[in-house]
Amino acid sequence: MKRTLTTALIATVVAGVAPLSAQDSLAVQDSLPPKDSVAARESQPAGWQVKRASQTDLWFHALAVIQADQPGPLGLYSADYARRIREIKQERGVFPTMLDSLATELRKAFDEDPDLATLHFAPLYFPRAEPGRMLRALRAVAKRRTNDTALTGRDVRLGAFQFSRAFQKGKTRRVLESLVNAVEEEWKVFYEEYWHQRATEVEPLYDGIQALWDSALWPYLKPFLDRRRLSGGIVMPSPALGPEGRIVEIDQFDPDDQVVAVQLPLMTQRPEAATFAFLKELCFLLIDARFRASLSEDPAEREDLERTLAVRCGSLILDFYAPTQTARYRRVFLDAVGAEESATVGAFERVYALEPSLYDRLREQIRRR
Repeated sequence: MKRTLTTALIATVVAGVAPLSAQDSLAVQDSLPPKDSVAARESQPAGWQVKRASQTDLWFHALAVIQADQPGPLGLYSADYARRIREIKQERGVFPTMLDSLATELRKAFDEDPDLATLHFAPLYFPRAEPGRMLRALRAVAKRRTNDTALTGRDVRLGAFQFSRAFQKGKTRRVLESLVNAVEEEWKVFYEEYWHQRATEVEPLYDGIQALWDSALWPYLKPFLDRRRLSGGIVMPSPALGPEGRIVEIDQFDPDDQVVAVQLPLMTQRPEAATFAFLKELCFLLIDARFRASLSEDPAEREDLERTLAVRCGSLILDFYAPTQTARYRRVFLDAVGAEESATVGAFERVYALEPSLYDRLREQIRRR
């Protein structure tokens, strides 16, 4: 039986925003309208649903334009995205927008203030909000007005509450307000029209990702993911993202309440790039937190190891449950770092190298689940 307690609002994020305490969870729960009826929930589609989300695409578009990336083996944002968008804006006569003009200043702020790193996860806390609703909630965080009655909807309340806890410093909130203002203007003068115009072009890509997951992976992985209470959620592929995706577990007790964002492949690519990136993101929830915490005392080194472990974890899951897909998975992640080697086990292990002891611990983590 699915447990739908007040813990449905206890959020766990792999990096960035801290999980809510039980007391905080109750506070948010009390501020929300009643949950949907059981009948309404049961009428919704089960499992993992791939969707195109305007608020997600807009937000990651903005961070890619200002090039707010972080060092690591896999990029947070598409390396070529900012250039391609600049050329489109120039063709349409809207360059530079406010976001373009503030890009250097905002990128410097991201480089200097580690608290802003939580914004790489922002739209995952607003998976059902329209762009305007999400931006109003984040502006309320910046102005410390999260008790505004306009923010009582379930689509924005959790995100507003979470980020109000993360943005305590006045300087950080001022950067957030400046970014929100620029993103709002970006939506009005360029991105809303551009996003809608691309619908016919990109919808088949989302359908392809859903179809590949449903046919080639889900039938084989379902028992494994059900045991880990990862039975479903929302996957939001986004064109601005790089190979490094994002995942948020909104409720660790609800098997259908995860939100994932991954890179939307270009038209010339096949859907497995996004599908396997999604599987890799699930590994951040499958690898035991105590195991991750024991990796290194240096935060940057530990983060790099976690990312490598996640890539290797996805390969192990396929080895155990869907071995016919493992070579395709290896090829996707070799391509992600520009490796020209073939998709052999040896090449994959060289590029995503782990000490034998770490690999054995990881393998045991997956095997015993």
